[in-house]
Amino acid sequence: MNIKYILLSISLLGFVFSQCENPDEKEYYIECGGGILEEQVVWALSPGDLYGGAPYSETICLADGHYTLMMSDLGNNGWNGNTWKIYEVFNVDIITECTIDNGNFDSCPFFLGEVENCSDYLGESACNNDEVCEWIEDVEITACGTLSQTECNMTPGCYWDCTDWGDWYTWICYGTYVCMGGTFEDDNSYCDEIDFLNGDINLDHTVNIQDVLMLINLILSNESGYNSDVNGDGILNILDVIELVDIILNN
Repeated sequence: MNIKYILLSISLLGFVFSQCENPDEKEYYIECGGGILEEQVVWALSPGDLYGGAPYSETICLADGHYTLMMSDLGNNGWNGNTWKIYEVFNVDIITECTIDNGNFDSCPFFLGEVENCSDYLGESACNNDEVCEWIEDVEITACGTLSQTECNMTPGCYWDCTDWGDWYTWICYGTYVCMGGTFEDDNSYCDEIDFLNGDINLDHTVNIQDVLMLINLILSNESGYNSDVNGDGILNILDVIELVDIILNN
């Protein structure tokens, strides 16, 4: 049965109270599998001591924060259609989905909980969907030969091997062991807050009368918005309007 229907059925049955002892944790449903050669699948969730293989399904309690799924394949040929998924219980939407396309190792970072800072977004799409955040590209082309053995084995496209093997019947390394495979992309891209101008209430990168009208509307409706506390006193009132008008008049 499709996992979405299972979770929806559980919700409809009325099990709406969390089973987590820690009030700071939420219930999540984890499943892994769906492909072939499931016996070659190995994974571990960090931080924590949760690990497993495939097939796998379990409901667990986790706190909000950053997590990384460390994935390994014993056959060195990817996960062959197997995927690791995590859902919030009573919600049929997948929070994140991870797999190994090829090779024997990969990692999959993700965030659980309500996003408070742009840095909480670990993917370009989610970052750019937030109007106050932008994705900063930081990708370097690095040679596999610069990696240690541990780093080499953890990097897709790189492999640890001998520079000079003997005849096939001796199988003796007459050279040295180095990391081979050419180059790989070292992706350190991240999500960062956009540096808006003070007084840019509508976030159009310009401070003008439109921002004044929007600020007045926020005050009258007793609401707040991003960048709306113009004078930075923690209170949204007429003083912010005066400060904003002063910014416009002084360009």
